[in-house]
Amino acid sequence: MNKKLTELFQGYGLEVTGNHAYGVIEGYETNVEAKGPQFYFTICFYANDETKSLISKEIKNLKFSFFSHTMVSTGLQFSKNDWTVGTFVKNFPNALSKIMEILKKYEVPGITHCPLCGDELDLATSQKYTIENTFLTLDEKCVESINTMIKEENEAFENAPNNYLRGTLGACVGAIVGVIVLVILFFLGYISSLSVIVGIALGTFLYKQFGGKPTKIMVGIVSVINLVAMLLAIYILYYRAAGVLAPDYGFSSTGMEAFRDMMSVEEFSNEFIMNMAMTALFSVLGAAIIGFSIFKSLKREKPVK
Repeated sequence: MNKKLTELFQGYGLEVTGNHAYGVIEGYETNVEAKGPQFYFTICFYANDETKSLISKEIKNLKFSFFSHTMVSTGLQFSKNDWTVGTFVKNFPNALSKIMEILKKYEVPGITHCPLCGDELDLATSQKYTIENTFLTLDEKCVESINTMIKEENEAFENAPNNYLRGTLGACVGAIVGVIVLVILFFLGYISSLSVIVGIALGTFLYKQFGGKPTKIMVGIVSVINLVAMLLAIYILYYRAAGVLAPDYGFSSTGMEAFRDMMSVEEFSNEFIMNMAMTALFSVLGAAIIGFSIFKSLKREKPVK
């Protein structure tokens, strides 16, 4: 974090380490994480679902600019930004003050109680844990319960059956739908990554539905099948077009021979090569976009420490 932000958060008593800040503000454990120009805050407290709903409604009514929020199991998470760092530093204290007023209005307990179960904590003996880059103090029973659940979920994932053949069939079905989108767009005069995104997204879904296990290998299988399917679709389109156009260019050939003859026509060959290259490029881009989100979803949760 830059100097202005570091000074701002240190002014609240937070300890700043790199792009993360942690401390206690007005009795509530608070975490701040900077991701690019956006700042993400977690204010930890215990409240039942009804109270959280009321708090959320009041925060929404504040209508802050460059602001979004959600209620989570450990309290409140919100993101805040502004036009410049200077305006953020200027406007943030007012936003935080109003949020704190709402929390105090509903008398939700902060660091003195476990944010998960609401039991009172002995701060002299209670430990601070880390959950997804958020530091917070928890009741030991809650930690044991969370870790048991994580262990069971990870074991269930590891022991889940994995049928590569059926999964690959699902990926092929998804790719076929993507090819249909490609053909429609092609005749409309477009080459777009949309067809690849559709093919990979649907292929990933069907891969799992058909019995394939969501792993990194799945991402590779789905991506390669879609790349091959898209390039093959473009080739077939031009192969058929060559047979139709060959007589117009003085060729009496058909089939593969007609395609070879038409490839000697500069206009045809340049368009074919360009569209193949564009399709390959968009396929790689589409695979990267979808693949990134898939890889994130494959990340297994680690025990709370």
